[in-house]
Amino acid sequence: MREPLTIKILQILNKTELITADLIDRILTPGGGSKGGFTSDQWREFRKRSYQRRCRTASQSVAIKELGKIYSTIYHLKKSGLVKSDTKNSTLRLTKKGVGRLKNIKNTLFRKYGAKPSTNLAIVIFDISEKEKHKRAWLRDVLKNIGFIMLQKSVWIGKKELPEDFIQDLGELKLLDCVKIFSVHQMGNIELNINLDNF
Repeated sequence: MREPLTIKILQILNKTELITADLIDRILTPGGGSKGGFTSDQWREFRKRSYQRRCRTASQSVAIKELGKIYSTIYHLKKSGLVKSDTKNSTLRLTKKGVGRLKNIKNTLFRKYGAKPSTNLAIVIFDISEKEKHKRAWLRDVLKNIGFIMLQKSVWIGKKELPEDFIQDLGELKLLDCVKIFSVHQMGNIELNINLDNF
């Protein structure tokens, strides 16, 4: 699934029913899709965009690539049974399955983990692709909240036991192959005397 866009659509439709064109306007309004709700300024911006859309064709008001991505995500959400459209007025709404999926996403991506202190040093190294950068950001946030510190953007260390539910969520998000976890039982410097003549 196209995760950030999927989450945004599910959050919006969890609060209200919209026709596809209004849903697109809401996604493209800055801040309009973050939690499904609007501030008064964002509402004015949304209404303005909605009016402008009615005055111009979709291809003039929105980049075709962006529009295609949104339509594609809506199509996949419908096909997966997470969203359905009303045949009378074409409004989109979440199904029970969609509400469940949104809860699952919230439970996984926005969960707070409790981590016990450890006598061993844990090292977490990850390599997550750019197209899944939202998962990478999630992982960094979780490690920071658990009490790990960053050595490099993809290398984190901490004297904490990684919670079991965190490991399960890595599996749920299909990140187990991208994340390596090491435990260091004894620390110190290694001195090597290398004689270059032997090479």
